[in-house]
Amino acid sequence: WERAIRLSYASYAVSFPSILHKRMGAPSDKISVCVRKSATPLVPAYMLALNHADNEIILSIRGTSGLRDIMSCINFGPKKFLEGYAHAGFARSAHIIVHDQKGS
Repeated sequence: WERAIRLSYASYAVSFPSILHKRMGAPSDKISVCVRKSATPLVPAYMLALNHADNEIILSIRGTSGLRDIMSCINFGPKKFLEGYAHAGFARSAHIIVHDQKGS
């Protein structure tokens, strides 16, 4: 769990590469990072990284941190998502993140 918690905080360290790599637990030459540094009204800040040392894909999504994140939070009704349901705002954010990364 300690590693999961450390990785979950990675999206808060996007402006500080040395802290980001320390939280991910791998040297900087083993990690490729694609970062959306700031939140938009429909998508919270997130960090997507490839950890080549451990052959991992890591997605860390920052929680509510200010007014820009409110639109995702207040749109809370259930929405069909994958094989179940999800918070509508979070499901929309996930869809936008996937769409953004398909072009990367």
